[in-house]
Amino acid sequence: MLNSDLTITDYAQRRRVLGRRADMRLAQALRRTIPLHRKLRQQILRGLRARPRLIRPQLIRQWHNGSFVEKIVTLPSAA
Repeated sequence: MLNSDLTITDYAQRRRVLGRRADMRLAQALRRTIPLHRKLRQQILRGLRARPRLIRPQLIRQWHNGSFVEKIVTLPSAA
């Protein structure tokens, strides 16, 4: 959606700049090769870092008997 303060030419210029940046990032990534074992290690570490966020309990508010009640929602744990 267009903002009133930016014109169509401003958006076109911004798109060209962002496109050039994306092209530069791609060229840089293609020039710099990463060994497979390092890539796998990074992916595993990224997955382990994301795991606590997935398991973390969430506090939600539900309407119950005329008022909001806070309830903790967690994933069912495998026994």
